[in-house]
Amino acid sequence: MSLLNSILKAFVGDKSQKDVKAIQPLVNQIKTFEQALASLSHDQLRAKTAEFKEKN
Repeated sequence: MSLLNSILKAFVGDKSQKDVKAIQPLVNQIKTFEQALASLSHDQLRAKTAEFKEKN
């Protein structure tokens, strides 16, 4: 069965690689938010938390 799986992966691709490729744009977007939030002070982060709670 392993030979068959290897052949299928060569033509179709690996499911996990496809999954990673599909979510990579979302990961990149999250990283931009992380950079923006990392520069905030503790008080500013508390204010953001309250702001997010109000949105719900």
